[in-house]
Amino acid sequence: MINRRAFFAIAALGTLTLTGCGAAPAGAGSTPASGSSEQAAPADTTTVSDWTVEAVAEDAYPLDTNQRTCWKQLDNGSVLLTLWGSSTPRPELASIELAEDTLNVALKAQDGPATMDLSPTRYVLTAPEGTEASISTVVLDYADGSEPAELPTSAA
Repeated sequence: MINRRAFFAIAALGTLTLTGCGAAPAGAGSTPASGSSEQAAPADTTTVSDWTVEAVAEDAYPLDTNQRTCWKQLDNGSVLLTLWGSSTPRPELASIELAEDTLNVALKAQDGPATMDLSPTRYVLTAPEGTEASISTVVLDYADGSEPAELPTSAA
């Protein structure tokens, strides 16, 4: 059985091999693979650990051209979190905690089959009322038994 990180690496390598592509040029948008239908993330808002979590469509903000799980603090203080992985089931957030300037995010464990595609799931995370959120680091727990990983900031 492969873990989540190995799956992402294999999926990314397979995508690059099949399309013959490397990194997209700076400023390039997301283009679905030929023969696939573009599937937008659900447009809904929930609450996780008192944080407001809004699932946003893939085209709501520019995508990082590196197709990597990453984050970006928006002008209003919210955090845009981009998770690359299976489109079905999409990754879901289990908890969000702010410790000084580090945002710790945990995913819900995924048991069962998943599609072998690579697509973004994007969330805008808004801190609870009265919370100052000056974030310099985001750490993601994939809930797969591996150590939580510090995420890079988005280049977009």
